[in-house]
Amino acid sequence: MTNTVFSPSNQNFLSPIGFKFIIGRTPNVDYFCQSASIPNVEIGVREIQTPVKDYSLPGDKMTFGDLNLTFLINENMDNYYEIYKWMKGLSNPKEEEEFFNYLAGVKKEVGRQEPFRKATTDARLLVLDSNFNTITTTVFMDVFPVSLSGVRFSADPTDIDYVTADVTFQYTLLEFEDNDGNKV
Repeated sequence: MTNTVFSPSNQNFLSPIGFKFIIGRTPNVDYFCQSASIPNVEIGVREIQTPVKDYSLPGDKMTFGDLNLTFLINENMDNYYEIYKWMKGLSNPKEEEEFFNYLAGVKKEVGRQEPFRKATTDARLLVLDSNFNTITTTVFMDVFPVSLSGVRFSADPTDIDYVTADVTFQYTLLEFEDNDGNKV
């Protein structure tokens, strides 16, 4: 009988600085992105009741956590305004015409002609290896912002901590692609 010891094919650890976030609707947010995370994924649980013991079985729906980003705000606040204008365009028009004017101003994206599809976009989180090559891509479909943090100014700090903002996105689905473009 042969005794074999398991050894993974890749023993390198994943670096927390090895990422790039891409969302075409907000190029300034992409450039200044400081942190992003792959959201949690959950499936529901069905409880089967019996007179003796209750059993748990896997559910039939997968739910996804929010997509959260932190980005440095550039000096003229272009990137902050990109998110703000998007949110305002979706939710705060004074007249219906303003909503359609916002959608008309959205740059054309393939497959996004109807209003709902124009209100959202797709985003990608590229995970990079130690040589900064893409090893996997998380694709977020139909992304839209739901929360943008405030901007805090303070004259107290002795060191300059540049101002950041947090944005939270919702989306309909996430998928993973390996470095060859195959779905995981």
